[in-house]
Amino acid sequence: MKKFAGLLLCTFVLQSGAAAQTQPPGNFPWQNMTALRYNPLGLFNETRLSYRHWLYDASEKPILKGSHLGGSGVLFTSPALVQAGADLEFAPLAILNLTAGYRLVGYFGAFGMQQSYGSPAADWSDKQRSDQTGLAQSSLGNMFTFGAQKQLRFGNIVVRNLFRGFWQEQRLNLRPGESQVAAFYDPVLDILQPNRGLAIVNDADILWLASDHWTFGIRYNFSHAFYNTDGLSGVERALADESAFQQRIGPLITYRLKPDPNRTAQAPMLILLVQFHLTHRFRTGGVGGDPFSGQAVNQAVPYIGLAYRVAGDF
Repeated sequence: MKKFAGLLLCTFVLQSGAAAQTQPPGNFPWQNMTALRYNPLGLFNETRLSYRHWLYDASEKPILKGSHLGGSGVLFTSPALVQAGADLEFAPLAILNLTAGYRLVGYFGAFGMQQSYGSPAADWSDKQRSDQTGLAQSSLGNMFTFGAQKQLRFGNIVVRNLFRGFWQEQRLNLRPGESQVAAFYDPVLDILQPNRGLAIVNDADILWLASDHWTFGIRYNFSHAFYNTDGLSGVERALADESAFQQRIGPLITYRLKPDPNRTAQAPMLILLVQFHLTHRFRTGGVGGDPFSGQAVNQAVPYIGLAYRVAGDF
């Protein structure tokens, strides 16, 4: 079970391939997704129940189609943690969607998570968490989120960008010999999250809507964590910078199954994302000058996510 130390498929898959192909749902849409991930290994399920107030009639201009105000209740579960909260959503135009939300986040202390780190220069690799599971703690904390999604369609080509920010805190005990909890590992985002601090994630897609069933595309992802590096040495600041920024790129494929005419739910969707790490302190074979480079995963090992999504309306 230690293999689950690097848990969860990144939540950006929740947006993959769906928005560009579906018509606006009714006033009470719902969604459930189950996903598996490799490098890091993970498993999760998310259920989302929403309400939407449509701002314009469907007969209005295409730029206004789908414009709405809304809110969602969200439950996100995995073997290592649970998140429960809500989102507010505002889509003034068909090409723009703005969100803000809150999650109460609890970790069970399983699979080497959650652990506190006194410095962003510390070793937070998969191997470290697996080898030091005794340092894991159960904890409770808060997460505030905000985001913006923009998308444009040109025939069967969709260009889409999803930007998200995460401010998080976890109530963790100090490690022996350390004076602060500077950061903790977020297994959903696969980043060293600053405690009481901000991290941002951006996903950029180019998609080809090949048919009613198939979508093919490419996704570029980057994330950046903003650490307080006051008091760190020059070497430690360099390692903190390596922890802060990471990039991935690779193909995204979705397949929409044949709908059941006897059900009101949309046809289920399968989503496959395969990416290679361009920049990551512990997933590109190691960084020069890093005393923990021996803990790193080879860069040739891809990030793989596979998800099953079903949605509908009440």
